[in-house]
Amino acid sequence: MNSYNILIVSFILKIILLIGVPSLSFGQLSVEKDRTIISNLKTKEDVVQYWDSIYEYDQAVLLTTTNKISYDSIAIKNMIRTALMFKIHGDSSYSFKINNTVPILNLSHSNIAGSDVVFFEIIKKCVAEGGVIQTFGGAYPAYEIECVSMDFYGYSLLGKDSICNELLKKIPLTPLDSIIPRLVIIFNEEKRKSFLKEVSVLGSWLEQPFIDLNDDVCFHFVLMSDSIIYLERNNRLQKLLMISSSEKSTVYKVEGEPFGWSYELFNSGKLHLLNEKNEILINYSSCE
Repeated sequence: MNSYNILIVSFILKIILLIGVPSLSFGQLSVEKDRTIISNLKTKEDVVQYWDSIYEYDQAVLLTTTNKISYDSIAIKNMIRTALMFKIHGDSSYSFKINNTVPILNLSHSNIAGSDVVFFEIIKKCVAEGGVIQTFGGAYPAYEIECVSMDFYGYSLLGKDSICNELLKKIPLTPLDSIIPRLVIIFNEEKRKSFLKEVSVLGSWLEQPFIDLNDDVCFHFVLMSDSIIYLERNNRLQKLLMISSSEKSTVYKVEGEPFGWSYELFNSGKLHLLNEKNEILINYSSCE
């Protein structure tokens, strides 16, 4: 076994000791167990070591997980552990480890849009403490708002830094005491959706994160076995709410979306992404 493999094994063993065996499915959350472990961190060194364990769990376990259900389960659990660190040990615990990137990675490595919004209050606390978050992926909040926009709408804000501060103001406040209960609700909802079956596809379009660039990947509007219409992107379901309907089109919003953006689906099958001013951001091409 070479030195790299030895290091990886050491990382995973340390993770198992501090956090536990990784879940292979949407099982039960271990919030109270994590709360007890984190409450028992008595020294600065203990806190730093636990931050390290979350980081290693992200790098050695989450990013190597190919199963979507397992990935999402681990991502939410990591967010909850980070929120517990802030709740129990205070905002300054983030600064105990120089250039601590864990909360930023929690946000960027979660593919569940609703968790991004709930968790964003932790990101704001990191900004107040300062450090690497001010410049991670560009000047704050460009990278962090990009994560939210891509997860909710598949729309990139790269090069649009001028509007990021305005979009930041639209993300609702989630009090610290509410973050963990809200993440638990999101966890349980994702677990529920994992059992749904597809009934029909209402339309399929090419992903288009930029106005002049199509991806080779499709997203879909689908009717599922719970009789709800969802946006299906990257094998993840986001509930669509009908906002209005006319003879020519129907307007939908993704449930919980923060920016006031919407999708207009025309009877012809054409689809637009609209901003809060009803200006067209993307005119999607149909999947052939």
